[in-house]
Amino acid sequence: MNYWQKGKILQNGKYTIEKLLGEGGFGVTYLARDLNGIKVAIKTSNSKVQLQLNFHQLQQYFIDEAKRLSQLKYCPHVVNFYELIQEDQLLCLVMEYIDGESLASFVTRQGILQESEAVDYIQQIGQALTFAHSQGILHRDVKPENILLRRDQSEVVLIDFGISREFTFNVSQTHTQFLTNGFAPIEQYGRKQKRGDYTDVYALAATLYVLLTGYVQKGMIVSNHLPIAIDRDNELRYSKRDPLIEPHKINGKISNRVNQAILQGMALKPQNRPQSVKQWLALLQSPNPGMSGSSTIHIPGLKPFSQIIKTNALSQLVSNRNFQPWLIGSVVFLLILLYVYAPYLPSYRKSSPVPPVEIDYSTLEKLLSSEKFSELNSFSR
Repeated sequence: MNYWQKGKILQNGKYTIEKLLGEGGFGVTYLARDLNGIKVAIKTSNSKVQLQLNFHQLQQYFIDEAKRLSQLKYCPHVVNFYELIQEDQLLCLVMEYIDGESLASFVTRQGILQESEAVDYIQQIGQALTFAHSQGILHRDVKPENILLRRDQSEVVLIDFGISREFTFNVSQTHTQFLTNGFAPIEQYGRKQKRGDYTDVYALAATLYVLLTGYVQKGMIVSNHLPIAIDRDNELRYSKRDPLIEPHKINGKISNRVNQAILQGMALKPQNRPQSVKQWLALLQSPNPGMSGSSTIHIPGLKPFSQIIKTNALSQLVSNRNFQPWLIGSVVFLLILLYVYAPYLPSYRKSSPVPPVEIDYSTLEKLLSSEKFSELNSFSR
């Protein structure tokens, strides 16, 4: 098959091809414009797939992807799907055109990301996967190449649901073995292995690993630091050593929290990983630096003790080894009790009510900050 050239007309003039955007192992994607001049992305089978003897069976993947994307129509951070069309013998997906570049391209060009930026992107994709999983859909190919960053924005979009499929959590099903080494967990290498949300958790954690550790140039080949899951399994079996390098050993700026979250998300055995994307994302969250749980009781009309006593007098009290703060606290507490319970004392008469004892807080403030109080403090030394 020759690639479609600029000006190629599809669907009797509904779409006009602008240029080739890219090609993957299964499909090829073009930039096109509709009748209103709006840019769209059109994905169809590449030349290799078209030469396969089972080409017509492989076309089913486009029908399946169209179905999945239709289910995710209102999912945040998932590419918008418009329609499925047929041009000659080719099925084509018409989708939203994302003006930007993949995270793989961005990291290769700009270098590793700051932790906060990388975690933000991963949380956005995590939202998309959480929604997809709620619809019973596994992506099965999460990686930086399948995440697009919108130009001049901090928003990312998950694309390529070509090998995604419906699943029943933790139930053995027969699966196709399309996968990406390094990002695919061990269960994706077995056709009848159980799969679940945790399958995409591994790939999402591996994606964060790459965003924070980058790529390595080896001659003409650009690769990442990720070992293949099968190799990890073999190494652990025979040498008890995991070839997965802890990410913070490659990038010392990675926090311990994120480092541990990545390692937990990439646990080789599925049962050792967080069982949902939501659970794994929680590991990335900063701990709440709030109070330990104790609360301050405010008494109306009474200023805090630190405001009543002058700063220098308070520092003198604290520095005095013989000072016993409970004395002042006891006095204040008794005064408050007297104020609250005075009407209920035996001397109280209904015929001639005794007005409640009032505390002149301004006088109390002056007393505690007066020279006499300072003299008492000196005397107690």
